[in-house]
Amino acid sequence: MNYKQIILLVVLFLHPVLPVSAQYKELRQVVFHASEPGGTHLLSPGEGVSQELSLPPSSIPMRNTLRVTGGILQPERYRKRGEELFRQAEFQLEDNLDSLIHWHDRRSLYFGGQGEDFPRQAFNRIALDGLSTGTLTLSIPVVKALDLQVCPGGRFGVELQFYRHRQGRHHLDVYDAPDSLVFVPLPRGTYKKKIIEHAVQVPADMVCVVLNIEALAFTGEVWVEAPSLLRGRDCFWHMPFAPHDMETREVNYWVGKNLSDRSWPMWRLELDGEVIFRGKVFDRASCVADFRLPLPSGQLNGRKLRLTLLREPHRQAFPYELRTLEVLQEPARPFEVIAVPPYVASGAAFGILVETNVPGQTLTAHSDSPAISPREQTVCFDEPGLHVLEFRAVQPAVDISLALSDGQRTEQVAVRQVLCREGSPIYLSVGDDIYIDKNRSSYDPYFNVSSMKYNCL
Repeated sequence: MNYKQIILLVVLFLHPVLPVSAQYKELRQVVFHASEPGGTHLLSPGEGVSQELSLPPSSIPMRNTLRVTGGILQPERYRKRGEELFRQAEFQLEDNLDSLIHWHDRRSLYFGGQGEDFPRQAFNRIALDGLSTGTLTLSIPVVKALDLQVCPGGRFGVELQFYRHRQGRHHLDVYDAPDSLVFVPLPRGTYKKKIIEHAVQVPADMVCVVLNIEALAFTGEVWVEAPSLLRGRDCFWHMPFAPHDMETREVNYWVGKNLSDRSWPMWRLELDGEVIFRGKVFDRASCVADFRLPLPSGQLNGRKLRLTLLREPHRQAFPYELRTLEVLQEPARPFEVIAVPPYVASGAAFGILVETNVPGQTLTAHSDSPAISPREQTVCFDEPGLHVLEFRAVQPAVDISLALSDGQRTEQVAVRQVLCREGSPIYLSVGDDIYIDKNRSSYDPYFNVSSMKYNCL
């Protein structure tokens, strides 16, 4: 799954749902808040906050999560949160431009990877008036590489994409697939101040070339300066990397993809001095963003928590306006009944949302009412997570009781009424990933469940 370009289409036949167990209730405890209500506590990179936890005891297993609310303090031009300014910063390179490690140019472009499966790219388009047919040499100046390795399915190098003249296609149109391309990989390993050259033959009818520096599924660190095109030993084309605010061109300048890191601050979470999380977390574009980090199960009362905003070498870091730290607790017994639709349509399918917390969990659902079918079913769920028990409403009725049991515990739930009317399916579409926390463990189960279609009112 590509976390900077994902487009989610969740098709969900949704009906109003109610929590069905008096014992199933998410508990929220605010353990830190800014000094003024609605205010913020500014964390500069390298700073953190500590808090001793004071939480109520529980007689059942609980899943614990830390919820952080706030948001990155962007530079003044992008200070206002929301989609418009987020989009304006997302294609820029400056978060990874390095003016300290460079060679011929004033800046290099930094790539650091730990095997992530999304591409990081820097593009430039060379238009017709800057092209020449014949043999050109692509020159790639690598300032420094530290243990560069490419994982299976990944690559790291520079690609030239050639676009030839076509009837009806604008000469600057690069949205089609290229007519041909050349990819030049960077050597793996550790080295510095190395120039990689590759001769390319430019077609006579070429009208446009896209130069693409691409890094996908790699480990290590690389500093590369802007490539050049040479005719003989003379420089035919070269455009150094520069911050976006210094760019005077309106077209044909460097554009980044997944190189704007300001929305991915690095955090470290400690519990009693032990690091339990360290990594980047997406700062979504909502007016007040939040994210969640898992905490250990069991009792947390009296334990000391510390959250630190880290300063990373070789990339720009921004302060964080922290609003609250909250500990969320939810029951995590072998199975939990999450929600049941209160009203369903006669003749339509409906689902009961359950969660299992152990592998191979078997559940039996039973009802004495002839209004639903099947009246009894036993299902084994191989993997823990969210699941849907599917039923069909057979005839109109009220107060249809069901019992769900794993052999050790039984939960009683009820559908209030089966109505004699057609269903009204609702299609819920989420197509803008900038508003969604990209923490897989928190959100993937919901997207998986929503792909299981069931009717609703």
